[in-house]
Amino acid sequence: MQPLVQTKTRRRLALLFTVPIFFSILFFVANTQAERTDVEILSAQNRKTALSTILSLTQDAETAEQGFLLTGDEQMLLPYEQANSQIKIQIELCRNLFRDSPSNPKDIEHLAQLVTQKFSEVDHALQVQKSGGFAAAVTAVKSGSPTSVMENIRRLWTGCNWTLAAS
Repeated sequence: MQPLVQTKTRRRLALLFTVPIFFSILFFVANTQAERTDVEILSAQNRKTALSTILSLTQDAETAEQGFLLTGDEQMLLPYEQANSQIKIQIELCRNLFRDSPSNPKDIEHLAQLVTQKFSEVDHALQVQKSGGFAAAVTAVKSGSPTSVMENIRRLWTGCNWTLAAS
């Protein structure tokens, strides 16, 4: 009888030690997956913040342009100057954040081109206003395309945000 009792005892001890090891491995795998998910969420949030900052800086530039063209007050250009000093860094940050993302990097490049174009348009209008006055600036602004660059930026920004939400 004694060997049968020893066998049962060994089985129980083996089960007693196996269950905690099994649960430790299970919790380790679950924790690793949760950390991976957290990193993906943070990356998506960083990409969305970078896109939002680009849109905000571009809107600041456009608003400053409009304020200056309406008033001629140099103080209205402060938001433009601040946005202009930050936009290149922000675009580069956005490129880096989207380099390995599932979102389309071509969209980011297109957005960067449109933002650069918008800042060039604003700069041109401001130069015309400073050198030629209000009438010349209005003519320069009106000579642009019927579909504004800013509309295209907003449309592309919205598309990028939907892509981020889906990923």
